[in-house]
Amino acid sequence: MTDPARAVRDHRAMDGDSERAAVPPDYDRDPERFRTARAVLRRHAVATALPFAEAAFGSVALLYVLYHLRDPGRALAEARRVLRPGGLLAVAVPSRHDSPALAHGLPRTPLTFDAELAPSAIGALFADVEVERWDAPLLRLPARADVRDYLVGKGVAGERAAQVAATTDVP
Repeated sequence: MTDPARAVRDHRAMDGDSERAAVPPDYDRDPERFRTARAVLRRHAVATALPFAEAAFGSVALLYVLYHLRDPGRALAEARRVLRPGGLLAVAVPSRHDSPALAHGLPRTPLTFDAELAPSAIGALFADVEVERWDAPLLRLPARADVRDYLVGKGVAGERAAQVAATTDVP
């Protein structure tokens, strides 16, 4: 295989909050490489302009970040640039349909990147794309403040998110 990515994961959940991504390195059990890897893991970088050399990593994880970016394609291109040939790209994004109980409060327009866009968007840059869907409940919102924050993360304006949260049944 000559293309870097092998898998895309759609976990149908939501997290993340900026255009920053932590890039995990490919390291083995060598103590020096482990110390170096820990330093890299603590380093945050703009996902669309990573401060790493080409083919620097055996894997890159973009978990719940792409839909927060104006141009997620640039972050995917950067991931490809820093991946070694044969490397693994892991992406987790929400689905447009992951919150049926909150559908009335979600925007009608899609996010900049979601589970429905992922296969074609990633397939444009990576040859070997595998999608694993997660259809089981993964998220529990125990309080109205959690519902509000979740909706804001999905692109709902703060005031609207608070209104929807106020009328949402929580455990």
